[in-house]
Amino acid sequence: MAQHFLYRINGSGVIGSSVSNTHPWQEIDTTYFQVVTDPNTPDGVDLSVPKIYDAPDVRNATAPEISGFSTAATEDQTLIDRETAKSFLTTNPIQKKILSAMFKEIITEIDNRILLSPRTLGAIQSDIFDRIDSGSED
Repeated sequence: MAQHFLYRINGSGVIGSSVSNTHPWQEIDTTYFQVVTDPNTPDGVDLSVPKIYDAPDVRNATAPEISGFSTAATEDQTLIDRETAKSFLTTNPIQKKILSAMFKEIITEIDNRILLSPRTLGAIQSDIFDRIDSGSED
């Protein structure tokens, strides 16, 4: 059996451990996480003590390294959320309809403001709903 450690690339904080023939993190996003198998473990494998992957070792993390773990996690989550948002906006057909209708109404509103006839937010929302109902965004 092998000892596997899951760690965050940003900051190298170890976030999981497994003893098995194959690690359980087959579906991880390798942009943010990596698995190391059978590294040196000079401080042992007890994860109740924060660990860091410091190639070729998984060792106890120092206080400054530990304080950076939450920052790294927040930075990564922000990047993950941005990618999820972009994916959602481009692959979700309902969201694409909403965005298409909204952008067309925004363009119409810009044109109206140039002509000095702006609409209320309620009127814009109603026009967006009408555009979706018409099927023009299908």
